[in-house]
Amino acid sequence: DSQMNDHEFHYAYFLLAAAAVAERVAGWGAESEWGGMLKLVVADVASAVRPADGAALTAAEGGAAPPLPFLRQLDPYAGHSWASGQGCFMEGNNLESSSEAMNFASGIFLFGAATGDEALRDLGIYYYATYAVAIEEYWFDVEGEVFETRWAARYRQTGILWSNGCKYGTWWTDN
Repeated sequence: DSQMNDHEFHYAYFLLAAAAVAERVAGWGAESEWGGMLKLVVADVASAVRPADGAALTAAEGGAAPPLPFLRQLDPYAGHSWASGQGCFMEGNNLESSSEAMNFASGIFLFGAATGDEALRDLGIYYYATYAVAIEEYWFDVEGEVFETRWAARYRQTGILWSNGCKYGTWWTDN
């Protein structure tokens, strides 16, 4: 794979399923069982561990080999992630699936809650709350301050948010 694309969208389904199993099967989500792998799945997108001064973390400090970037796919300024973070399109970066981003946040929260991992649960809460505000702002413009007047007169929401604007449609069709 030559791009770091859409990981949170795909991983959300794994995390939601894992949370359901961990709630029902004692020990299934333990670090020594599937919990360690699932935490690595979360960390690939949303590592909450920030190495001091860029130093690599040891395994005891929650590090993975290799260490993963802090909140890799989150754009804290925008309040959401970007599906194609490398910005190789004329329009810049994009995020077309705010619902799958919310699924990812829900999966982090539910898996953390099911396994008693308060830090993971809290990370899920942070992502969920942050994404919810961004979705209201950029996909639905609930305050009427984001969409241009011409756009707002025709559409009530956007399908794909780009760095330089938005598109009414989906990735695979303009309908």
